Amino acid sequence: GAVVPVDACVDVFRCLLRFMYTEEPPERGVLRPEYLIDLYTLAARLEYWMLAEHCVAQVTPLLTHDNILQLIASRYSPTDEVLNILYVRILASGYDRLIEDENFEKVPGPLNRRVSLIIRGKEPLPAIVFPKAKFTLASNLAMLAESGAYADFEVSIPNHPPLRAHRVILASRSVAYNHALYQRSAQATLPSFEAEEFAFTQAAWQRFLVSLYRGTTEPLKELASEDVATIRKLHDSLGLDGR
Repeated sequence: GAVVPVDACVDVFRCLLRFMYTEEPPERGVLRPEYLIDLYTLAARLEYWMLAEHCVAQVTPLLTHDNILQLIASRYSPTDEVLNILYVRILASGYDRLIEDENFEKVPGPLNRRVSLIIRGKEPLPAIVFPKAKFTLASNLAMLAESGAYADFEVSIPNHPPLRAHRVILASRSVAYNHALYQRSAQATLPSFEAEEFAFTQAAWQRFLVSLYRGTTEPLKELASEDVATIRKLHDSLGLDGR
């Protein structure tokens, strides 16, 4: 596991977990500028570049001549080029005003020198570029479905070894599994696929599991038409809400 020493409030970590589980970034207005910077820092250190880029896009218009010195004082990192570019932009655009502020003396030397060079036209301000994401939620879920890694559940299927699966993912994708595994309803039972009508190929079952985990039909495109037709039967029994 990753150890990331960042002092951030619980709302920041909630937003991080939400992104890790759903790839949904926080909505605009949910986090203050300093918390967006904290979330960006966490995302960058964990290489969640999609979230990092979103945080930068969201915080950029919130950086002003009124709050920039305070943010630099509390959230400056000499090694974070992205944050330093953001800070330098605001410092350079409001230099004549900000230099009159007594707190300007606390701006770290490297930032101050860079602002001076930019104002004198001796150094251009580079664009912010993020690395391409090495993984996505969809690719990670597909890997879990294909490998069976960390599986804590087995799905019995006709004429083949059981499929190794993950309770929490099945419950998050399927109404039927959610009711049977977590809501403990007396009427809820685990879906059964042991009938011959579900006796399609092992490859079809594996692709169906990948499709279920990812919430998309894309993995089913290369299946034989008879397998696709049979998989459609699973819709009602699993409660897939149209997927």
